Amino acid sequence: MGFFSKIKKIGIFNGFSQLDDDFYDDLEESLIVSDLGMDTTETVMDRLRQTDGRLLSVEIVGEGTDASFYKSRGTLITNPANPSLAAGEYSHSIGSPASSPAAICVGSTAYRQDIYTYLGAHRVYDMGHDGERTRTSSIGPTVDERIKPDVMAPGTNIVSSYSSYYLEHHPSAWDIVNSDKEHFDFEGRTYAWNYNSGTSMSTPAAAGAIALWLQACPTLTPDQVRELIAATSRRHDPSLDYPNNYYGYGEIDVYAGLLRLLGFTAIPDVSQRQAQGVAIRPVGDGVELRFDSAPSHTFVVNVYGVDGRRVVSHRLAPEGCSYHISLAGAPRGVYAVQVNTGSRATTGSQLIRH
Repeated sequence: MGFFSKIKKIGIFNGFSQLDDDFYDDLEESLIVSDLGMDTTETVMDRLRQTDGRLLSVEIVGEGTDASFYKSRGTLITNPANPSLAAGEYSHSIGSPASSPAAICVGSTAYRQDIYTYLGAHRVYDMGHDGERTRTSSIGPTVDERIKPDVMAPGTNIVSSYSSYYLEHHPSAWDIVNSDKEHFDFEGRTYAWNYNSGTSMSTPAAAGAIALWLQACPTLTPDQVRELIAATSRRHDPSLDYPNNYYGYGEIDVYAGLLRLLGFTAIPDVSQRQAQGVAIRPVGDGVELRFDSAPSHTFVVNVYGVDGRRVVSHRLAPEGCSYHISLAGAPRGVYAVQVNTGSRATTGSQLIRH
């Protein structure tokens, strides 16, 4: 006996009135076909579109089986027309292809709440704060109860390129006027930088992070990528168990992943966070350090190879903002430069290629 043959009642109401018999004829036909494993989404939705966007009340009553109803679009709400019907549980909102076991499903986190447009207008688009999941980011589990998403990445008010042709043909569009950051000319056309939000922003960020890992280790497998994500992602809410259906394993940390992939996490002195307030880059036969503000006291710089060996150690007196560390004689390769200033703002590590 199929699943739908066990359902005793499906009541769908448009406002206060039950929908017409033609709707149920189409719905019954759709359910029978769906029971055979065929996609009938459009058949049902064609009839739903005839309700002119009004509220629908849905009741599913099953016998001898669990009957579940999930939304793919729109919003589940309570309705005074029938207070006994709950608003539903906001879950199971991740669909194909992200729901595939083989896919790395990426959710969206929020940091920037307000923006300034190219017209100088201030806009507030508050989707969350300090790395929390955006309210529009879908959550799991999948319909077969697997945990999704797998990982998160920033996806709110991200500056992205916009089509010059879209700008040309829709100069007064809402998104152009209210979220374009900058317009600029190039080879006779006007282009735009636009503040965009959603998993269409967070997924490329995660893909770029994984591309950097692959550059460091071209033989990295999908399973190893998942292991790196599980081991190094930042966890916004420490009260939650990870992975979970809101954050997966957490927010992807490309730098922590690189350190682990290259073996630097085995070196106790190498910080898991990058140094802030100081630019560290390879120059000639060594490394240049350029501080935003001159250090006020002596600090230490150590350089480590991927084998864990410390190849350079210097204690430097405060002498301005720029310093040069020689790596003359050191073999070519990737090194971790650790800066210890005694201040959290400028203490941290940086990977370089010598």
